[in-house]
Order: sequence, then C-alpha cells, then structure tokens
Amino acid sequence: MASILSRREEKRALRLAQSQPASAGELLELLEELRDRAIESVLEDERVRARLEGARYRVLAVDFREEEKPAAEGHWPWPLAEVGIYDYDKDLLVVAVFDLRQGIVLDLQERRGVKPPVTDEELEAARSLVSSDHPHYTHLFQPATSAVAFPTPSFLADHARAAHRCVTLYVSPEPGGPEVTEITVDLSAEEMVPDEELIAGSPRFTQGPERGRYESMEG
Repeated sequence: MASILSRREEKRALRLAQSQPASAGELLELLEELRDRAIESVLEDERVRARLEGARYRVLAVDFREEEKPAAEGHWPWPLAEVGIYDYDKDLLVVAVFDLRQGIVLDLQERRGVKPPVTDEELEAARSLVSSDHPHYTHLFQPATSAVAFPTPSFLADHARAAHRCVTLYVSPEPGGPEVTEITVDLSAEEMVPDEELIAGSPRFTQGPERGRYESMEG
C-alpha cells in the first residue's frame, strides 16, 4: 500500500501542532482525514479482511501513537495508528497497528476485557434496540430529548453477559418531562437488558466510562 501521510502533510501537521491553540480546528480536520484514510486502508488489508470475514463488527476508534525510536527532527512524531475494531461475535477488540508512512498494517492483535468509548453508531444501534413497550421509549425520539451512552460497568465474572459489549443509555428528559432514565442494551446479543437482570447480576462499578480506550480490565 502507498503512504497515507505525505512529507508535505507531516510538515503541515507539525506547523499546526506548534501554533496551538489558534490552529486547533485545522489540525483536528487534518487528523480526521488521516483517521479516515487509516480506517479505509486497514479494512482493505488482506489479513484484516480474513480476520473479519463473516463477523459482526464496527470500527470504534483510531489512536495515533509514537514509534519506539524517537522521531527525527522535523518529522511527525505519531506516525502509527491503532485502529480498534470490535468483534461482537467473539466479544473482543481487534487492533490493527498501521504505519501511516508505509501504508501497511504492522501488527494485528486481539484484546479481551477492553471497554472503548461508545461511538455515535453504537449509540444509534442501542437506541434502535430499545423495546417499543419500554415506558420511556417515546422519549428517545423526541426532538427535545438527548441521549448519551457509556460502556456498562462490568458484570460479575459468572454473569452470562460478563464478556458482552453492553452500553448504558442516559436519556435526558425534555423540558417538564420525567427524570433522567438509564437503559442498558447488550450490543453483542442485540437486545435490551431487563432491569431485573441488572439487579440480579449486581454489576461491579470498578470500571468507569473514563477508562482508557485500549486498556484491558485484566491489566
């Protein structure tokens, strides 16, 4: 594959990084372009395609990081991208380490027990799985109502959903409406989690939504 980070873009990225905060918007736009290119290249890689064949998956995040050796002067210091792809069938995060300069996947890893932040696509998928007979179903789709989602805190190890990708929706009320509502959805099983099961499962609140994107709960 060809490089997706040209020398010209490296210089531009460095210039933008050094002129913060005035150039924050322009730098963010460039990083989004690199992110999109990295995702496209990774999903076209033969190893990645073979690994994901037949699986239900979503790209959850892209992190840029440094090489092991220090960057040469005048070069972009974060030439590697970690593209995190969640496999909902095997309940693990597939991480492709991608070299922006060479345009190749250097490594393909599988990480269990990781809770990346919930993406907008996952939020919409969770909303669509809320049962129409839920008492607050209609509030999910009213213009004045907003909803955010975070990974559900870990269930006890022996719980059937312990390894699943579960997210909890926090539904903010419309003006004058009910109080904030929490709805938990199992994206792996593609279903709502009944409130009584949450109580019976006694989720452990040792892992919060602020946990690192690629940090394993076992580490």
